[in-house]
Parts: sequence; C-alpha cells; structure tokens
Amino acid sequence: MRALDWQRRHQEELLHQVANELVRLAADTRALVVMEGLDLQTGGAFVRSQYAKLKRILDYKLPQAGLLSPREVFAAYSSVICSRCGEDGRRGDPDREAFQCEACGATMDADENAAVNIARRALYRKAKWERRGGYRAFHRSFASV
Repeated sequence: MRALDWQRRHQEELLHQVANELVRLAADTRALVVMEGLDLQTGGAFVRSQYAKLKRILDYKLPQAGLLSPREVFAAYSSVICSRCGEDGRRGDPDREAFQCEACGATMDADENAAVNIARRALYRKAKWERRGGYRAFHRSFASV
C-alpha cells in the first residue's frame, strides 16, 4: 500500500513540475497553451487519467500567472496531414518519428508536424473549418504560408 501511495505522490509531483514548466514557458513567450481534446483513443486509461490531471492543474495555474486556460482542440489526423501543403502524408517506418509527405516531398519530425497542425487549429474555431470545406481544406489553405 505504501508503495502505491509513494507512486501516486511521485506522479502528482511530476505533473506539477511539467505544469510549472509549461506555465513558465507560456508566460515568458506570452503564448497560449494548446492541448489535444481529452477524448484520447490511445494510451489506455492510465495515460488518459494523467493527461486529464495535467489539464486540471493547468486550468488553475495558467490563470494564476495571468494567462488564459489551455485551449483544447480536435486533434484527429493532425499527425497525418502535412503542415506545409495540407495533403495526406505518413509517418515513416519503423520508428514513426519522421513524417513524409508524398505530395510536396516534405520530411520533418512527426511530432513537430502534428504540433504545427494543432497550433493552427487552436487559432481557428471548428466552425471556420467547416466554412473552408472541412479540416483537410482548412489545412490546405495554409500551403502558401
């Protein structure tokens, strides 16, 4: 029982450390913190619960620092849409760390590609995507940027 209590306290402490660093970075750059929507389909219950805890911690720490609460965005397909041209690409095999777009030839870190797509989605509400023809057309509209 004590081992579980220690583990739980340790996990909570780590989440607060991560949240503190995110708040510091956001405050230094006056940035908006953006998170994927909590309807995660991967990672299991443990990952979802830790992610939800981090969101709750940020919900009170960011406003204390004079910043906006984190914005949640629809993250589906953010890792398979090219952030340069808006077309479908793929994560490289076998490590899946590299993203490759067959349409424009772009090669980049897969997580950075997804992060750019998520950041763009945070700037626009989903209703604007629908006016632009859906999320794929929305991402293609940034091809010249």
